[in-house]
Amino acid sequence: MDRSPIFAVDSSIIRQAPRVRLRSCRSARSHVIGHDRPVQCRVTRLSFTVVLLFAALLFAAPLPASQPSAHADLLERAKAAYFSGDLRLARERLDALPFSSPEVDYYRALILGRSPDALDTRKAVRYLKQAAGQRYAPAMWALGQAYDRGNGVAQDLLRAMDWYRKAEAASRRQVTPARYFQRREGGLVEASIARQIDRLTRQAETDMDARFQLGRLFDQGVQTQRDFAKALYWYRSAAENGHRYASFLLGYFFCRGLGVPADAATSNLWLARSGRTAICNPEEEPDEP
Repeated sequence: MDRSPIFAVDSSIIRQAPRVRLRSCRSARSHVIGHDRPVQCRVTRLSFTVVLLFAALLFAAPLPASQPSAHADLLERAKAAYFSGDLRLARERLDALPFSSPEVDYYRALILGRSPDALDTRKAVRYLKQAAGQRYAPAMWALGQAYDRGNGVAQDLLRAMDWYRKAEAASRRQVTPARYFQRREGGLVEASIARQIDRLTRQAETDMDARFQLGRLFDQGVQTQRDFAKALYWYRSAAENGHRYASFLLGYFFCRGLGVPADAATSNLWLARSGRTAICNPEEEPDEP
């Protein structure tokens, strides 16, 4: 492992640093209460420590640019070992990295998560939280899965949804909006999002899946402006017609106060209708990344 300091100082600079001396003087006089009194200037020498400090500040140089590339190369080799199934080698290569990062913490968590030991699984969750705290979207999604399945933490579907949504928000800039096509004259013609919303709205009169899709469009805000009130409207419309996942999301919205004032009682009503084991606790604060 490279133990080079963060800043490197050429030792020749220190050896050549001059000793600075202030000349003594007794010629200066000051008139004090009508008498002439000599003012003595003491001989002063700047300490070697001060010279060293100035040299470090003025001539310090960053580490060679090759270190980040070496780190990235070793990380890629660790990932290759992980995906090939050689977890021992992957762990060794991660341990050899000169510094950590959210991506490193994420892969440490993946390795620990493969262990049958419950202690390792809980440690994996701690690594995921470290990476998620730095808005690393894959770690946020994996943390959602941990809460969803109860791996290393108590199962909590609402907290899982918190992390799923945070992962989506963190990666939203990287998401390519879906493209919609309509069949016309024997071929496919790309349709605008406005036309797609219009088509789904017409289908929603008789199709609960179309209602759910409209809810997702306004909830995600990728192809159109995010609007929780409209998302809530379409989720409720789908849930009232038996769409179970829409019932769960409706319960989530009421629990977290999205597009509507928070209401734990109404939330739990819809959560129960979803068929999923989830309970809204108004005193429980969601995780913050």
